[in-house]
Amino acid sequence: MMITKKNIFEIILTAVLLVSCKSTISSLDSYENKIKSSSNISTNKIDFTSELSNLDTITKSKLIKHTKQSKKSLYETYSINYADSLKKKLFNDGKLKINTYESFLVDYLTDQSILDTIYLSNLNVTSPKGGEVKSFEYNLKAEDHLYFEIFNLDKNSIESIEITEGSTTRFKQNNFKKKSKLKGNFKIENDNVVTLNISNNDFFKNKGLFKSNLHIILKKVSPKRKIKVEVLPDTIVDNVNVTKIVNDTIYKVLKTYKTNLAPTIDLSKSNKLNFNINISDFDQLLGWGYWIGLSTEEINAFDNLNTDENPLIKFAKAELVNPETSFKMPSSENNDISLLIKNVSLDARTLNYSKNCAIYKSDQFTSQNPKKAEIYITNNSSLYDYDLQYTLIAVGLQPIKKETNEDIIAFKDYIHLTVLDNEKSNN
Repeated sequence: MMITKKNIFEIILTAVLLVSCKSTISSLDSYENKIKSSSNISTNKIDFTSELSNLDTITKSKLIKHTKQSKKSLYETYSINYADSLKKKLFNDGKLKINTYESFLVDYLTDQSILDTIYLSNLNVTSPKGGEVKSFEYNLKAEDHLYFEIFNLDKNSIESIEITEGSTTRFKQNNFKKKSKLKGNFKIENDNVVTLNISNNDFFKNKGLFKSNLHIILKKVSPKRKIKVEVLPDTIVDNVNVTKIVNDTIYKVLKTYKTNLAPTIDLSKSNKLNFNINISDFDQLLGWGYWIGLSTEEINAFDNLNTDENPLIKFAKAELVNPETSFKMPSSENNDISLLIKNVSLDARTLNYSKNCAIYKSDQFTSQNPKKAEIYITNNSSLYDYDLQYTLIAVGLQPIKKETNEDIIAFKDYIHLTVLDNEKSNN
């Protein structure tokens, strides 16, 4: 077999990769204990069980209701992890708002003896390749002290390690040698973003050869600051169940009856029917109407329309609410019956009406007089009697109780914690 230049390069490349992998494994093993001893991250175990157990019943019930949103138990929610997250938010944002029933957290949140040292990172990374720069960013406050420890665990050097504050380089190490350690600290001048940049840019390293594994520990030490604690009301939007008295539009059948008018030859019975239309059922009357059937055929036609709702009510809804809706009532065709209706109200009659049927609109000015009309009906036939049917309805507003959910503006007390600047703290 003939060995070409290409074969020689592949053999060398394979050998380099094997050596690199072996060195990585051995260096990780040798430095493992050293790293563990250098990264003693604080794991303070604080238990809020006793504080929660000693709370009064009302406060505890508020806490339980509050924690239902997270679907965790009371003791699961108020853990050290939750309290630490609140403390971190307080010192990052400079302020924090908690509910008054969470006052048992205040002592822990304002205790800075635990907060002095905060670890920003404790991680293992591989040196970059392909010409990229690996960057890690952290938000720090003025007067924080940043402490760093960076271990190169392999037998290969790193081109550059740099730490910047904003656009200013605060630390830089070129040619970070194999199996070595960088350690240092500096004070943050202004509230700023601190960035750790790792670059490893040359021909072989960009191909992924001669890579290194790094272990990075970053921590900050914050100066103790004065924290102001006060209870202040905040404006909130609260969704509550409200019972309101609202006006509901009611369509009501006031009267409906059937009778018979005798012929004029029958002197034992009356051939006339006279009565008034009086309406006093609503304080706020919106309208009223009547229908009078003057024969058995008309009454049967009306009854056939009476399925799920009284036909006269259907007609009134069409006339008062939606005039474009076509709904016709049975009309009168009995020439033997004379029908006279005298409207004595000032109410306005709707457009669709007939001899025996009409709907009227009322308002606050016209509905005060309960007497609306006078009705005169006479059977002029000397031979035939006739069945009559009379239906009267009214439409009005009736107050009813209605429960609804509404957003209301309310005031609620909160505990406000504010981190004061050093200048304010000294005043």
